[in-house]
Amino acid sequence: MKRIFLLVPFALLALTLFGQTTVKKTVPKTTQGAAGAAAYDITFTLTPYKNTKVYLGTYFGKNFSLADSAQVDAQSSGHFKGKNKLTPGLYFFVSQSRTKLFDFLVDESQHFTIIGDSASGVAKSVTGSPENTLFLDYNNYLSQIGPHMTELQAQLKNPNLARDKEQAIRKELEDYNKQLNGYRLNIVKTHPNSIMAAIFNLMKWPDMPTKLPEVNGKPDSSYIGR
Repeated sequence: MKRIFLLVPFALLALTLFGQTTVKKTVPKTTQGAAGAAAYDITFTLTPYKNTKVYLGTYFGKNFSLADSAQVDAQSSGHFKGKNKLTPGLYFFVSQSRTKLFDFLVDESQHFTIIGDSASGVAKSVTGSPENTLFLDYNNYLSQIGPHMTELQAQLKNPNLARDKEQAIRKELEDYNKQLNGYRLNIVKTHPNSIMAAIFNLMKWPDMPTKLPEVNGKPDSSYIGR
């Protein structure tokens, strides 16, 4: 039996960053591109922002850093462009007020297009980046099963929950967890050299004990969510 866990944002692997978080400016390492050519060119549409500046953020050691900035035009469009390649990894958009918007991936292929809505928390579409297609598909999958898993875990915290109902909920959570692990393992198998595979390998959890710890003579219902 595997430990059941919910949505583990990729940001947890680099110090979780949520919502209204201020990002300080630190410049990460880059590598030199071909002479006269843009080593990276990330074109984007970011609604509802217009006629303002946005930043390209990244996770840099224990800090959250700004790697670049771009002007957003009246059509909510802009692009990040530079002569030095970005270090592959997890990046994110940052508003002019230094608030993190949503994550995306940067690999060795650094010319692609993102269409996103800052209110949604994820990109709506990505063109020219297989890594981000995997990332977007995974986030869409999480958005389908995540609310159900969260609700089931909330039900387990009810101290008056009947034993048979508790067992049924645990079984349903276990089924969801198997589906989620299966999804991740399939990406590791089919895209072993991807950033997604590397992240999923880091997210592996140890086996859960066959018998749950007890509190006051009853199985600890909160253990399953730890």
